[in-house]
Amino acid sequence: MYLIVHEIGHFLFYISVILSILILFRKTGKILFSPKYLIISLIATLLIDLDHFIDYFKYYGLLFNFEDFALGTHFAQSGKVYVFLHSWELLLLLLIIGFYLIKKKNNYLLMIITLGMLSHVFYDTAYYGFSIEAYSLIYRAAGNFDIAIFRGF
Repeated sequence: MYLIVHEIGHFLFYISVILSILILFRKTGKILFSPKYLIISLIATLLIDLDHFIDYFKYYGLLFNFEDFALGTHFAQSGKVYVFLHSWELLLLLLIIGFYLIKKKNNYLLMIITLGMLSHVFYDTAYYGFSIEAYSLIYRAAGNFDIAIFRGF
């Protein structure tokens, strides 16, 4: 149940991001709020969590228990948090490429995927009370991906 409630939070937060863009940047907001892009971005908002499978299978191997996965027990038990897609550096790179594609090719696809991922990471940061550094891949790698980074120790 927790996982479902959390994912609904991601969905609602993303809708508020897109509505804000619609209000502040009418032309771009209308493009991003089209049904096609809205569906793609919502999928990206949720699918970014696929990187949790890397952490799960790295700890448990090929055994899978949905309840353990949904509760995130693998993080506490392994003492490590990798979640490679939850990365400010990756998101910055995708934003830069996304802006380039909008300017040069009028293609919004990568930008909409990135906005979905970005809203997810912002939501997680606020929801869990993580420090901004916690989602820096470089910072986590320097700390050997230790879970203490997320616990604020």
